[in-house]
Amino acid sequence: ALGVAFLVLATAAAVTFTVDPFQRFRAPTVFTPHYYWLYKRQINPGIVRNERYDILVTGTSLMENFSNREVGEALGGQAINAAMGAMSAYETRKLLSVALATGKPRTIILDVVPNSFNGPVDQVLTPYPLPEYLFADGVAGDLRYLLEVTPLLQSIDTALDLDWFEISRD
Repeated sequence: ALGVAFLVLATAAAVTFTVDPFQRFRAPTVFTPHYYWLYKRQINPGIVRNERYDILVTGTSLMENFSNREVGEALGGQAINAAMGAMSAYETRKLLSVALATGKPRTIILDVVPNSFNGPVDQVLTPYPLPEYLFADGVAGDLRYLLEVTPLLQSIDTALDLDWFEISRD
C-alpha cells in the first residue's frame, strides 16, 4: 500500500513538473500555457520569474486590460502583465520582490489604489488565500507545488488542452 501511494505521488509530481502550469521551474516549452483569471495569484510569480521581459505591468484589475504587445511597442521593450484583481499592497510587495530579484524589469508600470493599503500589512483582499509558497524560492515550496492538487489539475488540463475554465493565451 505504501509503495502504491508513493507511485501515485511520484506520478503526480512528474506530471506537474513536466507541464509546470504555474511556471514554477521554467517558461512554457512543450505545452501551450492556459492562463486562468482565477489562478493569477498562482501563475504570476512564475511568469515574473521565468518569462522574458523588461517591462512589468502590475497592479489591480485596472491594469489587467493593458496589452503586452501595445505596452511593449509604446515603451520599446518586451512587456508582461502580472496584474491581479483586488491586488493588495502586501501582494504587490510579494510580486515585486520576486520580479526585482530576477533583475529583469527596467520599467515597472504599477497602479496605486488607496484600498490596497486598507487593513493589516499582510491583508489579501480576495476570499482566496495567497499561495505564499509560490512566491518563495526553496525545496519546501517546490515539493508543495509538485504535490498539490490544483497544479496537478491544471497540468492535466494544459497537457490535454481541455480548457476546463475560461483561458487567455496572452
